[in-house]
Amino acid sequence: MTAALTLADVPYWLDRLSGRVAASDLPGAIDCAATMALVNNGAWGFAGSVPDIIARFTAADRERFAFGLAELAAATPAERTAASLGRLAHRLVEDLDSASEAEAVLRQLRLQAYGWTWQGWRPTLPEQVATVTGAGLTLPPEVVALIRRTATTPRSGEGGLIQLVAELGGPALNVGESWSEHALADLPRLGRPWPEVVIHVLGSSASGSAEEWEARGRHLLSEAGEGPARAVLTDWLAKVGEPRTQRLLPPRIRLDVNAAFDPYNAIAVRGLIRLLALLPQHPDTDRLLGAVADRSLHWIAGAGPRSPKTAVAAARALARIGSDTALAELSRLSKQVTHAGTRKRVRLALAGVRRS
Repeated sequence: MTAALTLADVPYWLDRLSGRVAASDLPGAIDCAATMALVNNGAWGFAGSVPDIIARFTAADRERFAFGLAELAAATPAERTAASLGRLAHRLVEDLDSASEAEAVLRQLRLQAYGWTWQGWRPTLPEQVATVTGAGLTLPPEVVALIRRTATTPRSGEGGLIQLVAELGGPALNVGESWSEHALADLPRLGRPWPEVVIHVLGSSASGSAEEWEARGRHLLSEAGEGPARAVLTDWLAKVGEPRTQRLLPPRIRLDVNAAFDPYNAIAVRGLIRLLALLPQHPDTDRLLGAVADRSLHWIAGAGPRSPKTAVAAARALARIGSDTALAELSRLSKQVTHAGTRKRVRLALAGVRRS
């Protein structure tokens, strides 16, 4: 793309776009649109309207073009340019013909899955999902992830969204994060009891007896074996906080979603931390938990610390372990953490260990 582009150059790029479409050059057409997005501020209806030009593509290529724009928008750091590409993608998807209402709804959900949460009003998200699944269509993993993330927001009470998440199929974890993709790839190879372990850690924040949760956790760890269990848990947790494998478009509020923890997967991370603390002490485990706490407190635009709850879970695990290395990590965190609420909980955890 040309950094020095001005509005005066747009006719040239419209002509180039027409040529790329005539040649059925999908990547070239996307590059032309991306170049114009640098300066058009989302105005795609100028002379020689871009949607009219794209309409000359075959139906299949129009769909691929729209979703290619959405993927590019998610990977574009400049917010205004990303928003412009996103607007064009949404307009083009709305213009696509569909064999059924379910197919049209699914296409919209796939497009929304490039965002952090679902943005809509009526029909509600559960109603849209019912339309899709009622027609026998399958929700792709990225749409399942979108639904689960939306259920962690204040909109969770809308139209049975919590119940919908409980009934959803799809991957055990949300796709899009390095650690979760790594874990999902591991599960078929690992076999029992690891699928059950993932289900168990996702229930770590549910109401119920902590003793019962830990008893079940110990049983699963025993079934896996102490050494293999430690190897898998530390391998997965070591990847927490790595860059997303699937970038997302930021919401209207200024939130760096690509630096944030997926809130659904974060529940599993906290459960994995609790399980790791049930294994016999190991210095490398202690240091890993300290590192996870550090990554969880990384400051992100629009939100503050990534995941204070995860940092606190790591601190409590260190307090439970109580080894010299664990205490050293807790002491370091108590001095370095700047987030007030988390610092208070870290210091309480440290004080509790010292009293005992």
